Amino acid sequence: MKQLIEVFYAPGKVFDYVRDRKAWVIATLANVLLISFTIWFYYQTIGAENMARHQFENSKFAAQMSDDQKQQAIAAAASPTREAVGIVVGGVFGGVFILVVGLLFMAIAGVSGHSIKFSQGAGTAAYAGWPVGVIKVLLSVVVVLAAADKTDLDPQHLLAFNIGAFLDQHTTAKPLYALASSLDIFILAQVLLGAYGLSRVANITFGKAAGGMIAIWVVLTIIAMGLSLVF
Repeated sequence: MKQLIEVFYAPGKVFDYVRDRKAWVIATLANVLLISFTIWFYYQTIGAENMARHQFENSKFAAQMSDDQKQQAIAAAASPTREAVGIVVGGVFGGVFILVVGLLFMAIAGVSGHSIKFSQGAGTAAYAGWPVGVIKVLLSVVVVLAAADKTDLDPQHLLAFNIGAFLDQHTTAKPLYALASSLDIFILAQVLLGAYGLSRVANITFGKAAGGMIAIWVVLTIIAMGLSLVF
């Protein structure tokens, strides 16, 4: 457990621990709980109906729905069952994403000539994501609590730490907006910390690890741009 604190001020020590102990379960569960808490907090403060309304405003599928259908869907989003499912699914998805990144870390290490085990890759991904996630959540909580009108807040665009925050979401082309949103300080921090961790765990150069992380970022950004055309 103490590694979840140490990673903020002694990340090298934590990643050496991951390399030697192949630790990943606790950090992964901590990330899952953090994501679930964040979703729960948004439901309690912004409201599930308001969150659904923001999603419908920017959805191509919602444009094909009648006003009555939209209102029914928005109202349904606030049911206790839907909220519980959203909290659980969000946390599980976050955990699965960490495991997928762990597999990608294995691939980067393998290509660089230093294979690592899945537990080491997953541990690196989990501990690299934890401090960035905590800081982002804390800032988001402050923004939400300080807002006079929480109903106007969009959880996906609370913090102005990316280029997309300075663009008009309604007039900017969706692929361009997705690209601009991916140029984010938090994403950069996660890329750098992930590269540093992978270099320690896999015993490869920081340059090789960073190159692999940038490649992952490029692929995920392209996917996000493609999905923006569909949804």
